[in-house]
Amino acid sequence: MAIVWPIIQASLQAVDPRQAVHRHLQVEENRLRVGDHVYDLQQHPDRRLIAVGKAAVPMAQAAVERLGTDWTHKVVVTRRGYTASLDSQHSAALAQLIGDGVFIEAGHPIPDADSLRAGQAVVDALRGCTVETLVLTCISGGASALMVAPRPGVTLRDIQETNTRLLRSGADITQMNAMRSQLDRLKGGGLARLAQ
Repeated sequence: MAIVWPIIQASLQAVDPRQAVHRHLQVEENRLRVGDHVYDLQQHPDRRLIAVGKAAVPMAQAAVERLGTDWTHKVVVTRRGYTASLDSQHSAALAQLIGDGVFIEAGHPIPDADSLRAGQAVVDALRGCTVETLVLTCISGGASALMVAPRPGVTLRDIQETNTRLLRSGADITQMNAMRSQLDRLKGGGLARLAQ
């Protein structure tokens, strides 16, 4: 067991969402490096942070640690019940992280009214993007249920029923996401298209 414990610790550290964002976002001399892409932060004074998923809070925390608190828009959406497990110190840290941004706890695995509210918050945060806008998106598992923006003619109830049937059918996540992208403006590259 003594040999296994360090392996478990190393595995958990490797998948820690906050550490993963720290590894992939580097800021040097007012330049942001994300993987192989480099952005001159002076050319992007309009910065918008969208963090959605079960790991949204630690990912957003890491993004703010790397890039500071000067964001035009901040939307952080996570699974309902996230704040229930926080002690007062962590609640205060979360409040400071969000600041004047939007924080929503929504339904998972079935979207709910708060998922709809989250989708609208993301759509609103992407309005008015220009060449000076830098949109940083941090997406983790659960994002498809946690934010929804139905296509015209599709209701939240339609999306809920479809998700329920897909979950019961045994469809894998690729099949589920293919169907979700037909019903939702943010899925299947929709978020990126709205940012353009």
